[in-house]
Amino acid sequence: MYKLGKAKVILISLLIAAIAITIGVIPGCKTTTTETAAETTAAAKEKITIGHLNVYMSDTYCVGIADTIKRKASEYKDAEVEVIAVDTNLELDKELKYMEDFITKKVDVVMIFCVATTGSYAAVKAALDAGIPVQYTNNTVVDPDGNQLKPFSGSDHFQAGQLQAEALAEVLPQDAQVVEYLGLAGQEHYERRKNGFQETIAKLRPDIKILDQQLGGKSREEAMAVMDAWITKYPKIDAVISCDDDYAMGALQALKAAGRLEGTFIVGMDGIPEALQAVKDGEFLMDVKQDNIAIAEASFDQAIRLVMGETPDEIGDFLVKYKLINKDNIEEFLK
Repeated sequence: MYKLGKAKVILISLLIAAIAITIGVIPGCKTTTTETAAETTAAAKEKITIGHLNVYMSDTYCVGIADTIKRKASEYKDAEVEVIAVDTNLELDKELKYMEDFITKKVDVVMIFCVATTGSYAAVKAALDAGIPVQYTNNTVVDPDGNQLKPFSGSDHFQAGQLQAEALAEVLPQDAQVVEYLGLAGQEHYERRKNGFQETIAKLRPDIKILDQQLGGKSREEAMAVMDAWITKYPKIDAVISCDDDYAMGALQALKAAGRLEGTFIVGMDGIPEALQAVKDGEFLMDVKQDNIAIAEASFDQAIRLVMGETPDEIGDFLVKYKLINKDNIEEFLK
């Protein structure tokens, strides 16, 4: 029998050991990787395409959401990120059409600032059925069984109305009369804000009478027209409650033009720059800031995690608290 030399035996043994370690058959010597499957997925992608459905790009708050998502995309280091942002203009049909377009384009993930909590499910289902993950920005979406879909980034909108009611309860005279902008039909965040105000003011100040409630429309001009009608109809208005700063700014313009601003409290919502200045100038009693920048940043991060392979349940929800802004703390928000 042919005998191997001692050196050859050692060499062959080393080769066998190396192979065994590589395939992990030697106990205690199995190799591991610090990369998760999700990280490997992300690393393998040189380009990520995000489809962003935005509910109404004529609104200052909504524009801030879209701009922040684009900024985050430009700052992302691990891959090139393209954001295709579209304006659904508060129309469900348009929302579905754009979603179908995203599916055709084979985007990697959709970020939806939805038109309606229940009505937008058809568009969402189309994406999910096509294997495209969906992230929910600012507004929740629920399935036919009433389950809120994840991951969501936004706020508890009921809290916003509570803050408005608490502020007005302290300053309004007995038997005060107020008017209220309700926002747009079908928008979950407007509905929750309204409920927060009405339920809280009824508990704190049952003497306060809500003279009128109207949808604010899609622009400041429409909100101003609503305020003009209220001014004509009601000789005494002690406060204007608005679920949106653009509506509140329209009301401010109308009250100024009619010479009715003095003695009328305005409470706004969202914390846009013009509203903050109105608080500083004493034209608004207060405002409630919903931090659209923080919400958009968290939404982007959630969308990337979906692309990386994490599940919606693993990511969960990210909630940003509303902040009360008044003359005592306005400088903090003007920095």
